[in-house]
Amino acid sequence: MPVQMIERAVIATADLDAGIASYQRALGLPLVARGSLPEVDIDYAFLGAGTSFIELMRPRSDQSPLHRFLAKRGGPGLYAIGLLSSDLQADVDALAAAGVRHREVTIAAVRGPRSRVVWPDPRDMQGALFQVLDHREAAPQDHPHVVQIWQCSPLVPDLALARSRYELIVKGARVEAGSSARYGYRHNTLYLGAGPHAQSFELCSPTDSSRPMGRFYQRWGPSIYMITLEVRDLAGLVRGFEARGVRYVSEPGSARIGYIHPQETPGCFIGLLEVA
Repeated sequence: MPVQMIERAVIATADLDAGIASYQRALGLPLVARGSLPEVDIDYAFLGAGTSFIELMRPRSDQSPLHRFLAKRGGPGLYAIGLLSSDLQADVDALAAAGVRHREVTIAAVRGPRSRVVWPDPRDMQGALFQVLDHREAAPQDHPHVVQIWQCSPLVPDLALARSRYELIVKGARVEAGSSARYGYRHNTLYLGAGPHAQSFELCSPTDSSRPMGRFYQRWGPSIYMITLEVRDLAGLVRGFEARGVRYVSEPGSARIGYIHPQETPGCFIGLLEVA
């Protein structure tokens, strides 16, 4: 399984300072690194989320694909998911063999040498944009509550096709299929490992256009809907939300699951899960 982990969530924003302030107020995420990458026409900031990262990106010019993304959305949004691979060439070969288009650049890593980054074409990945990396650009950060990005949830038009494409880079993944009447969707969930802490891709196909996920899909089409963070001491984290005035709602019937109001973390809908 070349893909080792979901390493980061990439949020597009026109205002890097405001984005940093929002995520630090909501979750207390430390600023790990900040800089520019002229090769891909962006400025960036890394915020530590346990063993994962939230990367905020700002376009440097009107020619940047990031600028076009922001213009289309009319504001910040969840732009991509970064995956760490133990064998990037094997991933590239598997994508090419399946006819999945991709582009590749070599960039100056935040830490260490210049490194390869591959972007599978989102049109061939059922709408989601991923960057597959062969390096970690920053060191993991200890956080009193946030452990890691536990799950990302792309919305896809065809579950079977999406599963076949994701299995190109998550080879041998354990798969669970199911549905949610409450939230109106069917899913195939691919796990990157075993045990309760294993990260996963929850491939979602909305079935009810009146539900939030269905409305999101109607507006934005195939794309990444949300990420879920694994946390420890969720009750303590929620007390911090209350002290800072951060809006949050608990999952009905569960003390271990909840959601931060999307306006608190501009561009990204974030769920929280305390793993037993």
